[in-house]
Parts: sequence; C-alpha cells; structure tokens
Amino acid sequence: NPTSPANTCLNMSKTITIVCAASDSYAPYCGVMLTSLFSSNRNHQIECFILSGDMRKDSRQRFSQLAEQFGQKITVVDIDKEIFSKLPIGKRFSNISYEAYFRLLMPSLLSDRDRALYLDCDMIIKTDLAELWNTNLEGYALAAVQDTLRMRKKCISRLGFGANDGYFHSGMGLYNLQFLRQFEFEKK
Repeated sequence: NPTSPANTCLNMSKTITIVCAASDSYAPYCGVMLTSLFSSNRNHQIECFILSGDMRKDSRQRFSQLAEQFGQKITVVDIDKEIFSKLPIGKRFSNISYEAYFRLLMPSLLSDRDRALYLDCDMIIKTDLAELWNTNLEGYALAAVQDTLRMRKKCISRLGFGANDGYFHSGMGLYNLQFLRQFEFEKK
C-alpha cells in the first residue's frame, strides 16, 4: 500500500509543489482554497502553479497579493485550450472542462520536479500536508483515493467503463512526475 505510514519517506524537496487548474471565473474559489492551504501549512514553503486558459490581469494581481501575504509563491501558467480540442467535453462528459485536462501536462510543465500535488479549487485544506506530500510513490504513477461507491457506479456507467475498471477521485492526487515522464504519459 503506497500510502501506509510504513511506506512514507522524506522527500528531497523541502518545497511542496501544488498544482491546480482554474478558469478566470473559478479564480475566487481557487483563492479560497489557496488561503486555506497556506493558513494550514504555515511551516512549509509552498509553490503553487495555477493552470489556466483565460486568467485576467486583475485575478493574477490578487494571486500575487495572496502569495505575498503568506510569503509563498503562486505562478499562473497559461495553457492553450486548443491542445485539448479533440478530447471529449460535453454530453456524457458534461462535468469535464478544458481545465480538467490541463493537469495532464504536469510532467512537461514541471520538468524539474519529481512530484506535484494536484488540488481542485473547490476544496478547503484544514490540515498539514507534509504526511501526504511525503508518501512513497516509488513504482506508482500517483497516489489517489477511490471515489465514493455511489459515484464510482454512476461514473463507470456514464463513461462506459467495465464493472471491474478502477475509478478514483480526480480532485486530489499526488503525481509522480518522474514516473510519468519515463512512461511517456503525455505522448500516450
């Protein structure tokens, strides 16, 4: 089990790398999530990357002020939505936006990092993330949790997956970027 306490290890990086994706209309929610993250993790250096296809200048300024207020780092990374124009959005995939696909670019966008913690913008962080951050990922692409049984059944059916196919909650995941690069994840 990659998430058991016996399999935790100290990560070489002292900085926790957070990735989230947000359209400009989700910037306020992202700001609330980041405020809760910074408030609950004051003893850690955090570097946050917000992947966006349309972040306005005033939203970027608010994120700069938030980072300065907590002594942390926030970078808005511009993503061209056209990269994902052929992927499913709408109909059966009505809950998937372009921003949901942006995390797929993390291995190349963060090419100098071994791992990143992806967090959806609709979360409130109430605890220290060190234990999660230090989860041993050796041999695994990511650490994630299964979605609720009700949601798994609903989503597996809606997406046309088999009954035995896995399904995890995509709103939070600790990604092994080094593993994903070696696996040529983005190409596949």
